[in-house]
Amino acid sequence: MRLLQLFLTMLVIALADSNRCQFGELLYKGYPFTPFPLKRTIVFETPFEEEPAFMYAIKMLDLNYAENTRAAVELKNLTNHEFTLEMKTIHDTQMYGLGVTWMACPSV
Repeated sequence: MRLLQLFLTMLVIALADSNRCQFGELLYKGYPFTPFPLKRTIVFETPFEEEPAFMYAIKMLDLNYAENTRAAVELKNLTNHEFTLEMKTIHDTQMYGLGVTWMACPSV
Protein backbone atom coordinates (compact mmCIF):
# COMPACT_ATOMS: atom_id res chain seq x y z
CA MET A 1 0.00 0.00 0.00
CA ARG A 2 2.80 2.45 0.88
CA LEU A 3 4.53 1.70 -2.41
CA LEU A 4 1.33 2.53 -4.30
CA GLN A 5 0.98 5.83 -2.41
CA LEU A 6 4.59 6.72 -3.17
CA PHE A 7 4.10 5.94 -6.87
CA LEU A 8 0.92 8.03 -7.08
CA THR A 9 2.61 10.93 -5.29
CA MET A 10 5.54 10.81 -7.73
CA LEU A 11 3.11 10.67 -10.66
CA VAL A 12 1.23 13.75 -9.42
CA ILE A 13 4.53 15.66 -8.98
CA ALA A 14 5.67 14.68 -12.49
CA LEU A 15 2.37 15.84 -13.99
CA ALA A 16 2.51 19.12 -12.08
CA ASP A 17 6.04 19.84 -13.36
CA SER A 18 4.93 19.64 -17.00
CA ASN A 19 2.17 22.20 -16.31
CA ARG A 20 4.32 24.93 -14.74
CA CYS A 21 5.89 27.97 -16.34
CA GLN A 22 9.58 27.87 -17.16
CA PHE A 23 11.83 30.90 -17.57
CA GLY A 24 15.41 31.90 -18.12
CA GLU A 25 17.74 34.31 -19.83
CA LEU A 26 20.35 34.38 -22.56
CA LEU A 27 23.25 36.77 -22.08
CA TYR A 28 26.07 37.29 -24.57
CA LYS A 29 28.97 39.69 -24.08
CA GLY A 30 31.71 39.89 -26.65
CA TYR A 31 33.46 43.27 -26.44
CA PRO A 32 35.55 44.18 -28.41
CA PHE A 33 34.18 41.62 -30.88
CA THR A 34 30.64 41.51 -32.24
CA PRO A 35 29.41 37.88 -32.28
CA PHE A 36 26.06 38.69 -33.90
CA PRO A 37 23.99 37.30 -35.56
CA LEU A 38 23.52 34.38 -33.17
CA LYS A 39 20.98 31.55 -33.09
CA ARG A 40 20.52 29.64 -29.86
CA THR A 41 18.30 26.63 -29.18
CA ILE A 42 17.15 26.10 -25.59
CA VAL A 43 15.66 22.79 -24.43
CA PHE A 44 12.98 23.07 -21.75
CA GLU A 45 13.87 21.45 -18.44
CA THR A 46 10.55 19.56 -18.54
CA PRO A 47 8.71 19.22 -21.87
CA PHE A 48 5.24 20.73 -22.06
CA GLU A 49 2.24 18.61 -23.01
CA GLU A 50 1.65 20.88 -26.03
CA GLU A 51 3.25 23.97 -27.55
CA PRO A 52 3.47 26.58 -24.75
CA ALA A 53 2.59 30.26 -24.76
CA PHE A 54 5.89 32.11 -25.05
CA MET A 55 7.19 35.63 -24.42
CA TYR A 56 10.59 37.27 -24.44
CA ALA A 57 12.10 40.71 -23.90
CA ILE A 58 15.44 42.44 -24.40
CA LYS A 59 17.11 42.87 -21.03
CA MET A 60 20.47 44.41 -21.95
CA LEU A 61 22.23 45.97 -24.96
CA ASP A 62 25.93 46.78 -25.31
CA LEU A 63 26.32 48.98 -28.40
CA ASN A 64 28.82 51.27 -30.03
CA TYR A 65 27.71 54.84 -29.31
CA ALA A 66 28.71 56.07 -32.79
CA GLU A 67 26.03 54.11 -34.68
CA ASN A 68 22.27 53.99 -34.44
CA THR A 69 20.74 51.58 -31.92
CA ARG A 70 19.18 48.74 -33.90
CA ALA A 71 18.79 45.20 -32.64
CA ALA A 72 16.36 42.39 -33.38
CA VAL A 73 15.36 39.24 -31.52
CA GLU A 74 13.16 36.74 -33.32
CA LEU A 75 11.56 33.48 -32.23
CA LYS A 76 12.47 31.05 -35.01
CA ASN A 77 11.15 27.76 -33.65
CA LEU A 78 8.86 26.76 -30.78
CA THR A 79 7.82 23.24 -29.85
CA ASN A 80 6.71 21.58 -26.64
CA HIS A 81 10.33 20.63 -25.82
CA GLU A 82 12.52 23.47 -27.20
CA PHE A 83 12.74 26.88 -28.84
CA THR A 84 15.22 28.81 -30.98
CA LEU A 85 15.92 32.53 -30.74
CA GLU A 86 17.83 34.51 -33.35
CA MET A 87 19.58 37.67 -32.14
CA LYS A 88 20.99 40.11 -34.69
CA THR A 89 21.83 43.69 -35.54
CA ILE A 90 20.39 45.73 -38.35
CA HIS A 91 22.44 47.58 -40.98
CA ASP A 92 25.71 48.99 -39.56
CA THR A 93 25.00 48.73 -35.82
CA GLN A 94 27.95 47.41 -33.80
CA MET A 95 26.53 45.35 -30.93
CA TYR A 96 28.89 43.72 -28.45
CA GLY A 97 26.36 42.26 -26.03
CA LEU A 98 22.69 41.35 -25.77
CA GLY A 99 20.59 39.94 -22.96
CA VAL A 100 17.17 38.34 -23.45
CA THR A 101 14.78 37.07 -20.79
CA TRP A 102 12.11 34.50 -21.71
CA MET A 103 9.15 32.67 -20.20
CA ALA A 104 7.09 29.75 -21.46
CA CYS A 105 3.79 28.70 -19.86
CA PRO A 106 1.25 25.99 -20.65
CA SER A 107 -1.34 27.14 -23.19
CA VAL A 108 -4.75 27.85 -21.76
